Amino acid sequence: MSHLVDPELEAETCYHLGKIWYKGFKNLNKAKKHYTGCVRLAATLVKDVSKMMWFKEACDHLQEVRQKILESDPKYLEKK
Repeated sequence: MSHLVDPELEAETCYHLGKIWYKGFKNLNKAKKHYTGCVRLAATLVKDVSKMMWFKEACDHLQEVRQKILESDPKYLEKK
C-alpha cells in the first residue's frame, strides 16, 4: 500500500504547526523549524502558492521569529 503525501498540504500543515509554536507556546526555535520547512516545501511545488495567505504569513512570521532570535541572542549565527 502506497502512502501518498500531498506536498501542498504538508507545507500548509508546517505553517499551522509553526503558528502554534510561535503564537501559542512562544517557542521560537520550534516555530522557526516549522516555518522554514513550510517555505522550503512550498519552493518545491509545481503550483504557485506565493499569493496564498498561509504562505505569505509563513514568510512574514519566519522573518519575525529570526529577528526575535537574533535580538535575544546576538551570537546565534556564530553557533551554527
